[in-house]
Amino acid sequence: MNNKTSITSELITGEQLDVLFSTETWLKLETADKVLRNATPEDFRFFLHVSSEVFGRRGTAIQFSKVLHGKQMQFDNMETFECVVTVLQHTEWEEPVLSINLYRPPEKTLTTIRNFLDEFQELLIQVSKNDKNIIVTGDFNIWVDCDEKTYVKEFKELLSENGFDMHPKEPTHCYGHTLDLVLNKNVEISDVEVHDNISDHNTVYFNWRPVPGDKRKKQDEDGKRFKKGNLSFSQSVK
Repeated sequence: MNNKTSITSELITGEQLDVLFSTETWLKLETADKVLRNATPEDFRFFLHVSSEVFGRRGTAIQFSKVLHGKQMQFDNMETFECVVTVLQHTEWEEPVLSINLYRPPEKTLTTIRNFLDEFQELLIQVSKNDKNIIVTGDFNIWVDCDEKTYVKEFKELLSENGFDMHPKEPTHCYGHTLDLVLNKNVEISDVEVHDNISDHNTVYFNWRPVPGDKRKKQDEDGKRFKKGNLSFSQSVK
C-alpha cells in the first residue's frame, strides 16, 4: 500500500465503497498510520494490524465510512495467521457485525495448514460465543477450488460445522485459483463480483448486512426442524 495510497483512496471513492478490507499492506509500524491516512478518504476511519517479521511484515487493514461505528478488538496471539478485527454497527442494523480481516502466509505443508485450521477453528469458536453476526475476509492462501486436496475438504467442513458460508466461486488470483475469501455467518451477502484490479490478487466486491433478528430466529427454527426430520428419516431407514 506504500506506493498505492492514491489508487486505494480512489478505489474507495470511485466504487462508492463503505468498507475496504486489505491484506498484505506491507506497512511499517513507524509509518503505518501516515501511509494509511493518505490512502483513506476524509470521511473514512481505519484500523490496522502491522505484522511482525514472523509473517514477513505483510499486514492487514480495515477502512470504513463514518456512517458506520467501529470498535477494534485485539487478537494478537495468533501463530499461523494475522488479522485485524472490528465490530461495525450501522444505524439501520438491528445488531452489529464482527468483521475479521485475515492473512495467512503461503505455507503449503500439510502440517502448517492443519495448524492453521486448528487455530482458525479456535478463533471462530471464541468469537461466536459473544457475536452472532460474523464476516471473515482475507487471503487464506488455500486453493479452495482444489477439492481433491484433503485439507481443502477439511477447511470446508470446518466452515460448515461452524455455520459459515463461503464466497466467491470464481478465481481471485492471476494464476487462476480461489484463495481470497468472504466467509459469513448470519450476514446476508449479495452481488458478489470479482474484478482484476490493482494487484496480482483480484478485488472481491459484495454487498452485506446482518440477518434481521426475526429472520435469523426463523432460520434457526427451520434448521432444528430439518435436523429432526433427518434423524427420523435415518431411524426409519434402519
